[in-house]
Amino acid sequence: MIEFCVPILDHEILQQSHDPCEVEGALRMIGELDQQLTKSKIIEGVIQLMCNANEELPVKVECALAIQSFLENQERAHAIVKPHVRSLVLQILEIVSKAQIDDVISVVDELLEQFVEDIIPVASEVAEHLSNLFLEILTSDEIDDRTPALNSIIPTLTNILDLVEDHREIMVHVEASVLKPINCILTAGHIEFYEDVVVLLQSLLQTYVSEPMWGVYNELYKVFKTTDRQSILPFSDIAHVLHMYIVVDNESFLAFPERMAAMIDMCQMTLQDDDAGDEDHLYAAKILETIILECGSHAAEVVPTIIVMVLRRLMKACTKEGLSELRPLLFLVVVAAMYTCTEVFLNYISQVSDPNENVLNYILEELVETNKKFEGIHNRRLALFGICVLILVPAPRRPSLVSSDPKKVLEACLCIFDSLQRALKLQAQNRKDEEESDEESEAESDDEGDTVPNPKKAGRRRKVQSEHLSDDEDEIDEMSLDYIDAMARECRREAGDGGNGDDGGDSDSAIESSDYQETDTEQFATKFDEEDGPDVFIFFKETMEQFERREPDLFAAMVSNLTPEVAESLQNLIKVCEQHVRSEESKRVEQAGGYNFNPTAAVPACFNFTK
Repeated sequence: MIEFCVPILDHEILQQSHDPCEVEGALRMIGELDQQLTKSKIIEGVIQLMCNANEELPVKVECALAIQSFLENQERAHAIVKPHVRSLVLQILEIVSKAQIDDVISVVDELLEQFVEDIIPVASEVAEHLSNLFLEILTSDEIDDRTPALNSIIPTLTNILDLVEDHREIMVHVEASVLKPINCILTAGHIEFYEDVVVLLQSLLQTYVSEPMWGVYNELYKVFKTTDRQSILPFSDIAHVLHMYIVVDNESFLAFPERMAAMIDMCQMTLQDDDAGDEDHLYAAKILETIILECGSHAAEVVPTIIVMVLRRLMKACTKEGLSELRPLLFLVVVAAMYTCTEVFLNYISQVSDPNENVLNYILEELVETNKKFEGIHNRRLALFGICVLILVPAPRRPSLVSSDPKKVLEACLCIFDSLQRALKLQAQNRKDEEESDEESEAESDDEGDTVPNPKKAGRRRKVQSEHLSDDEDEIDEMSLDYIDAMARECRREAGDGGNGDDGGDSDSAIESSDYQETDTEQFATKFDEEDGPDVFIFFKETMEQFERREPDLFAAMVSNLTPEVAESLQNLIKVCEQHVRSEESKRVEQAGGYNFNPTAAVPACFNFTK
């Protein structure tokens, strides 16, 4: 068989106008036998055929597929193909533009994966070809026949965007090309490609938001207002894109009030739409929370509007099964407003509330009663911040539960802290396992000589240095290096139904069950979740100290006559809080340049270690 194929593919013989059918057949055989074929001459011959402008289309198709097989199964093919990557990519794009052969696009993906450094310099050229090809096919009369090819182009564009994410100067040119099909799809109403637009926008918004991208935001808002949101463009589909517009360039988002107004309007339309369903409502609530936590005091003007929206939605039932997270999350939007803009929140609540009712009673009671329903690290932290704020509300407006049953409030805090620490411990272990796995994969790749694509940027996370923590308490310290580092939150949810602290018999295997699996809303990170974000353990310690100074009798009632289990839980929490305080102090010293030592100071004649 080889004796038959090689003469046909020999470059010198090809100049004698061999029958294209024979060439195509020979290439198909080569593709089937790629694992057995190791001759460089054959691979080089296939590349020459591919790059021959006068070659027949079926021959080039088989060439592309044969090259893909070589790259997937033979290491030595990598070095042979490397000098021709640019020409091969452009030739493959030409094939797709001429014929409905969308499978060939996968060859481009293979080249993108294996030749990262070679593709980056020509990424803008490749993106331009892909975008023009998409528009050419989209606007042709044979759109129904070309849909598979269009669907195969979008993932390739996404791969290119991910490839050049860290190369801003190239990304600018790639973005300009990718925006052409995006704008065409949105303005012309090609609804069948809206999901593709969302995928592309997520890649475009990873590191910055250009002015043209803000134009896309405005267009997206128009489409959302005028489209059937349930069947064509549900809020849940665009929530991640909206989140990125808020957090990636918050300054530009706030610079034009109409951008905030559009975001609020989309959330309001969703929450008021009974047909939207609980899932869309969940994401709308999360975007409102993102606005508050990311914008901080700059969101003070919209806080009253947000509170009204959320409270109205809370008056309705959460009907869809499997979304028990919605009601707690709606309450956490209120908590976020209360924590971030405390005075604005309290003043507005007092204005709209019945004089004989205290809405804060309702909020605190809900937080305490549903403490086991808060899922993930982010939500548990936010719930604890909310309870702490309510504890310190001045007496005239303070929730009655703080005065009538302070011990119950404390026990709810301990329960949430207990499940939070479990989740943090598991998160730290998962992160450690992932890092070890990545290191092993990189080591294997280095051994094999593979070209490894740049990994995606990690999500926002908060890291607390653990080297300064004390080792006095063995019970706490055995987890310190892991979860204190993670304490500071990587914004990814390990969800569950609470991981409550009362269930003392829970085993490690139970903790590692679905109770702490990641859910989608944990990915909506904000400043609240970053490295320099607030530490809930420190905040709780400071809250208790202030409460003791302001209300010594209530504080005494809160912490006295505790059961042995609750007392032990409180003591352990105090130790962890103190560790966080010391870690934060060490970090501040380090950021200030370290400790100042006097090199001229005399050395003491003796040391007293009993002090």
